[in-house]
Amino acid sequence: MKKRILFLSLIMLLLVACHSSDNEVAEIILNEQQLPTTITCETNQNENTQVLDDSQSSFIIKQLKKVEKSFFTKINIRENWIVESKIESFSPNFDIWIIANEGEQYIKLLATIDENGTFIDAIPIACNVGTEKTKYVESEYWQTQIDEEYRIIITKKYDKLYSLSDEGYESGKSYSKKAEDEYYITDDGTFVYVEKNIFNVDYKAIVMFADKEKLLNPLDDQWIWNAITIQENIESLNILFKEVYSDFDKISIYNYQGEEVDIVDISNFISTADKGFIILQKDKDPLFVPYNSPQNVLNKAMLFFEMPIIKIENENTTDDNTSDEDLTA
Repeated sequence: MKKRILFLSLIMLLLVACHSSDNEVAEIILNEQQLPTTITCETNQNENTQVLDDSQSSFIIKQLKKVEKSFFTKINIRENWIVESKIESFSPNFDIWIIANEGEQYIKLLATIDENGTFIDAIPIACNVGTEKTKYVESEYWQTQIDEEYRIIITKKYDKLYSLSDEGYESGKSYSKKAEDEYYITDDGTFVYVEKNIFNVDYKAIVMFADKEKLLNPLDDQWIWNAITIQENIESLNILFKEVYSDFDKISIYNYQGEEVDIVDISNFISTADKGFIILQKDKDPLFVPYNSPQNVLNKAMLFFEMPIIKIENENTTDDNTSDEDLTA
């Protein structure tokens, strides 16, 4: 009898041991990303992923449908999703997961999930999609940076290139657009969008820019003289002036009282010119003027502002080795 009890006990122990071993094999350990981190569709991919169950996938799909308008292009929302990795959470009440579509990844989300495995909130943070149409191709690319303070900065870029062979469109004409969104995570695990400054100030401005990384020759004294001449002639008209040499996608415009009146993106022009002028007025498309003499620049600007032409004394209006072509955004 004792031998039989001992035999049964051994069998039970073996079954328990096998069950525990199976659980250990089935458990998936997610890679934990350290902050700060950058998330794209090409990075942080992990072979040890976990497939979301139906209810979790339904939540992700629902969240994506809520924010479809935040994408420049139309995205196809798939049904199957995986947990790729996680980020160390600042709260014991929830984990922070990086979710991606199953298969070739074209979209990722950041999600918070409670201890019961129920999602609290989720936002898209990365995408890489392209569409080919009859007359153009378009692409959209997002990437996200998360800093040590759990500040989430999402950078979005959209490009559209028209067909070279289509006679109905300008040969090779392209269009680009950028945007940046910021979020933070609350103590209850929800994502909150940080509202951007809304500027209601009417202003006029001339931005003089140079991309020093592209310049074949360094800027000379003539550049400095041109800047001084233009600014001296427009200050009394309350037309703002700014020189820019970097960060062309987020230029802050300040009035003469030192107050910020706008943040503008002129990066589209940098791809076609290493220096020049951008004429700005609230609620109007920017005007690009190639690098030119102060008189010619002011002529263009005054016409744009619908103001009387300014005559600079002793100014030669001959073009400064550039074509007299204007482009608008």
